Parts: sequence; structure tokens; C-alpha cells
Amino acid sequence: MSETARPVTIEEVLAETGWLLALARDLVRDPATADDVVQETLLAALRHPPVVRTCLLYTSPSPRDL
Repeated sequence: MSETARPVTIEEVLAETGWLLALARDLVRDPATADDVVQETLLAALRHPPVVRTCLLYTSPSPRDL
């Protein structure tokens, strides 16, 4: 088994904006403050991007595959 890791792209971070804004508006209740919270969250994610980890499984070929 092998694992690869890569930082998320800006596009992947920005793709999360919709649900993040909805969550912030539910938690904060003030739209302007919610917008600020989302902006700060996105900036933090871009400054210190999370890592996407992918696990690659290697299986040996079965006798049928040979």
C-alpha cells in the first residue's frame, strides 16, 4: 500500500465557499460578520493549505490475469 499527498488547489478551496457561507450565517446570524468569518477562513486555508491524502492499493495480479 502506498500513500500520496498533495496540497489542495485554490479552486478546491474556493469550491467550498457556498456551504461555508451558509454555515457561518447560521452560526453568526449577522451577514456582514459571516462574510468576514468566511474570508478569514479562506485566507487561512490558502496560507496553510490542507493536504489531500490518497491511498493507493497495490494488488498482485491473479493467475487469471496472467
